[in-house]
Amino acid sequence: MSAAAAQKYYENGIRLLKAGKLPEAEAAIAEAIALDEGKADYWVKLGIIWSKQQRYQEAKDASQMATTLQPDNGDAFYNMGLAQVHLGEFDSATRAFETYLTLNPTKAAAEALGDLFYGVNNAKIAAYYYFKARQFDKGDSELQGKLAKSLFKDGDTGGAILLYIDLVSRYPTSRKYIAALVDIYRRFDHSDFSPLAHKVLLICLTTENVKYRY
Repeated sequence: MSAAAAQKYYENGIRLLKAGKLPEAEAAIAEAIALDEGKADYWVKLGIIWSKQQRYQEAKDASQMATTLQPDNGDAFYNMGLAQVHLGEFDSATRAFETYLTLNPTKAAAEALGDLFYGVNNAKIAAYYYFKARQFDKGDSELQGKLAKSLFKDGDTGGAILLYIDLVSRYPTSRKYIAALVDIYRRFDHSDFSPLAHKVLLICLTTENVKYRY
């Protein structure tokens, strides 16, 4: 009986969460947990609610409880990592996300983590996850551009240049990639002649409204 009642509270809490009624959703999920505290999904949703309320320590604790109850619950590890990012615990967050990716090894998951870390100005970890995402699809130009931006922001100008050179060679009419390459070329000197770089530089020089002095 308690399990059935807990499920009803849980389902009501989900509806309230989707409606944006966070205090009411929290109360409903808390009732569900009081009746059946062994359900990992209940703790996951409580953690999500607390995250939305910017109560990140509590969100982290709820997600930790969920991972203890169900060690293969990917959502629990993702939400725990997200809370840790907001708490500034980047090393712990990365460990949580690594477990999440092990349980959910997809390009979309890795790219989303790259976006998350780039959004909090941690370019090094963002580049790490964009690189992992590229292992699933090296032909994705948008993803390659994200990786290049992260590398450049992290100080790896050479790595960023190589990626942008490849993008401009593949998309010689893309002003976005040309502008990005030209902008960072002012910080880079070639130590060796590169036929591909020469070809790309000619593309840049024949493109209008480019900062040629770079």
